[in-house]
Amino acid sequence: MIAEVMTNRSGHGLEKLLALALASIVVLTGCGGGNTPAGAYRHFLTSIQKGDLDEAAKFVSPNAAAKMGAARMDPKIPVTIAYQATKAKGGIKSFTVDDDGIQGNTGSVKFVINFGDGTSDSGRQQLQKSADGKWQIGD
Repeated sequence: MIAEVMTNRSGHGLEKLLALALASIVVLTGCGGGNTPAGAYRHFLTSIQKGDLDEAAKFVSPNAAAKMGAARMDPKIPVTIAYQATKAKGGIKSFTVDDDGIQGNTGSVKFVINFGDGTSDSGRQQLQKSADGKWQIGD
């Protein structure tokens, strides 16, 4: 499509190029993390999708990790479990995440995750704002 736009120098081709550039900006800004619960959860899922478990662990509250086991658990442990579960379903093929409300330091998102094996998962996830102002998967 880009080659088609570049070879077509008419006004219509320029409109396509501008629309493509605008869409790219919107997508890149929406997936870049942002300082919203949805932006943080998108970044978390993208990290899981890429297999970057260290990056994904940054989005897990230490309190949430601790609730899964010992008094203080390394956030990478639940991230590894989540990664293995998604991998067993063929990995994350695509996902959508939308903010579902913020009250103080608590936010929630609605999500749909589509897996490589054709199954999907949907629901809500709660996030907490950390002391440094970053959204993390909450307790």
